[in-house]
Amino acid sequence: MSGAELAARLRLSERAIRDLAKREIAVKLSHGSYDLWASIGNYAEHLREAAAARGEHSAGSELTRERIRETKERADHLALKNGQLTADLVEAAKVEREWSDILRGLRGRMLGVPGRCQQRLGHLTPHDVATIDREIRDALTEAGNDEHA
Repeated sequence: MSGAELAARLRLSERAIRDLAKREIAVKLSHGSYDLWASIGNYAEHLREAAAARGEHSAGSELTRERIRETKERADHLALKNGQLTADLVEAAKVEREWSDILRGLRGRMLGVPGRCQQRLGHLTPHDVATIDREIRDALTEAGNDEHA
């Protein structure tokens, strides 16, 4: 195929075809003839590479990245809301209140143990009951001060 025909097919000037041939994008066979399919393939690859290079440095690509980031953040926010609505997630304050109530109830029951022991075991002396009370209070205090308890 001649340079003029290749230029017409690619909608370029003959000068542009000669330039592409110098850069080995247009495949020159002999005496000004060109391999149509090899030249088209090389030219398409050249255009893809040029577009990719422009895309990496353009303001448009930065805007695209920002839009993608914003879209991901919205999706994450929506997932959190959906998790709360379906009770997969609960607010930390609600969990803390619930555990505080449970532990206050447990503390109250534990502090009642010495009195119940005194009622059920009539042979315990006041000193025995005071010792049980002290052990329970010490254990509760220790548990309350232990970060890993």
